[in-house]
Amino acid sequence: MAIRIDVKRTYFYSELSEKERNEYFNLKRDKFLPCIDNIYYTVMLADDYNGNQKLKQFLINLEMLKVSAISNREPQAYGDYDLYIDTKSYDIYTYCLTKPDLYDIFISKYLPNESTPRIAVQIRAFGLWTRGEEELLAESYADVLSIFELEHDVKILKCRENRIDYCYHTNAIQSLSKITTDAYLSKHMKTTMERMYEISSLDTAKNGTIRNKEYISLGTLKSNNVTAKIYNKGKEVIDKGYKGFFFDIWYDNGLISYYDKFCFETAYSEKNRLVIHKARLEFYLTHGTNETIKTLFKETLNDVRSTYTDIKALADKYMPNTTTIVNIEFTTKRKFYYYSDNWIDDYLKTDTAARSSVPAPLERIYKIIDNKSVFLKYLTSTTLSFRKNGEEYLSWWDRLRNTKLKGLNLDLKLVREYAHELDGQQSKKRLINALGIVALYNDKVLTGFEEDASDVISIINDNDKHLVEGYIYKKLKKEERIKNRKKRPLE
Repeated sequence: MAIRIDVKRTYFYSELSEKERNEYFNLKRDKFLPCIDNIYYTVMLADDYNGNQKLKQFLINLEMLKVSAISNREPQAYGDYDLYIDTKSYDIYTYCLTKPDLYDIFISKYLPNESTPRIAVQIRAFGLWTRGEEELLAESYADVLSIFELEHDVKILKCRENRIDYCYHTNAIQSLSKITTDAYLSKHMKTTMERMYEISSLDTAKNGTIRNKEYISLGTLKSNNVTAKIYNKGKEVIDKGYKGFFFDIWYDNGLISYYDKFCFETAYSEKNRLVIHKARLEFYLTHGTNETIKTLFKETLNDVRSTYTDIKALADKYMPNTTTIVNIEFTTKRKFYYYSDNWIDDYLKTDTAARSSVPAPLERIYKIIDNKSVFLKYLTSTTLSFRKNGEEYLSWWDRLRNTKLKGLNLDLKLVREYAHELDGQQSKKRLINALGIVALYNDKVLTGFEEDASDVISIINDNDKHLVEGYIYKKLKKEERIKNRKKRPLE
């Protein structure tokens, strides 16, 4: 465990006891956390064709359920599978049977040609990080098997990988801008890809506008067998307001400190990365000791004229910056594995020690997953690498390449509870903000929260009873959407 050098140079750090310093700021330096972030696979059915009579009524039912989902703006339950028809689609796949947060089963009503699979399955990040690829592959396949073979007597012929995303979350890169300058990339980056795209954020400061490069992408999804991305993962999670479970995983694995986690969670509740700077001041109000500084912080936070630029400038004067978490991700598509078909099918073995048997159609995908180290060695040496003198890997890239690819050691019950609590706090924040807006529309400017809440209930009871029609039904529907994140015993 260690504390970053820049943290040690801050005023707040100088105030603290050794015990407090370790409690608030300790983390594991240059830590890499590998995982598979997405798995897409296709399912080909035996003797399938347009107008397949065995699937005719099934497709009609899916269409009716999708129409109902669209009109009711809510997913519709499908059978006894814990699956729901959603309004999503994917490429030619019109229908989506979803198990919320875990995986989507996309189904096409039309086959352009005889080599087009009827089904495409996407296993989502939440399930992969919290339960693992093996369990989610088996569970999603079992649902497909039950629906098509057991319900409709249509055999599964084969499954094929369609896309697999490998990622490394790391705190080894604290300045993404430094490793993405033209000079750095020209000197150190080696890649087989020919295109690169960049995204930068702009910060307004007293000495001018600062350009912060926070995302680079190599290759194009349309034309490449593989693409690579390097970007600020912490900012993405906060701004998009989803996958907040990462904060707990990062903290438990030493990528971020207690201080980082507090700031990230506060900003996540408002889906705004700039709120991190507000959280930095709030952390001092709880843990700092200088009353003069506390007064200054309170006055700044309570002043409606204070901008995020003002708040950031004040936080930078006294408080540490939060830890940057960078995601280094490789997206591999079907053609990436196509050239190794014979080798995968004939020579690679599944991990027989980890499982007793694998369904025959899934065996190829399990071979790829069980031997991901082989593909990652290629991706991190040939597809993209960072080297010095054109040969030897830079130290941080060498650590990435030598990171053990074992599964995450997580308490799954605690991760689920954490995700539930964090998303619950985000919902409360939205509710409070919404109450404030309704109050303002009713010319209630200086009223408090309790009075505004009471007024809103009264207003709805008097004037807008139609808005709460079907309230319990809507709650039950929403329950199905979030239940995989809620507190519950592990099966």
